[in-house]
Amino acid sequence: MRNFRRVFGPGKPVIAMVHLGALPGAPLHDAEAGLEGLIAAARADGIAVTTPEALVADALTATGAASLEAGSMALGAVSGSTVAARTTAGDLAVAGTLTATGAASLEAAGAIGLGGARAGTLTATAAGTLALGPAAVDGAATLTGAAVELGALSAGAAGVTARTGDLAASGPLSVAGVARLSAGGDAGLGAVSA
Repeated sequence: MRNFRRVFGPGKPVIAMVHLGALPGAPLHDAEAGLEGLIAAARADGIAVTTPEALVADALTATGAASLEAGSMALGAVSGSTVAARTTAGDLAVAGTLTATGAASLEAAGAIGLGGARAGTLTATAAGTLALGPAAVDGAATLTGAAVELGALSAGAAGVTARTGDLAASGPLSVAGVARLSAGGDAGLGAVSA
């Protein structure tokens, strides 16, 4: 146990495994695809993390899907072809950028804070405040929180709901289609184009 603590420190490390196909020399190895085929297949795999505890990481990157569920999350950045993140007890924070070529779906038992986002579609639902830095969403952005604080938002369509508090936008909102904005408190918006 001392060696484990010496290597990983006092926190709880995440130890991951990558399953590879048959390696060169093994009877089922695909010689035509070669090592490049093995690497491509491994990269196509996604990331799935489930823990009742806090999930803390500098960055999580998947070529495939990223599926995350934890008591709370504090991430530097997260990316994948699709990203699904859910907290069961606390906040969901991404200090950097969330990137998904497809759908990004976030749900938090507490607040959601994103430094920025780039996604095909973005759905974010927070029991507490939803704070989103600059975001570019090709399709629909559906954002819901007790209060909502937005940076610049560019989206194909947008539905933004501050259930009980204020809706504030510090940057321009540019929506190609329909924009539906509602607030339980005050709405302070800069430039809006739809």
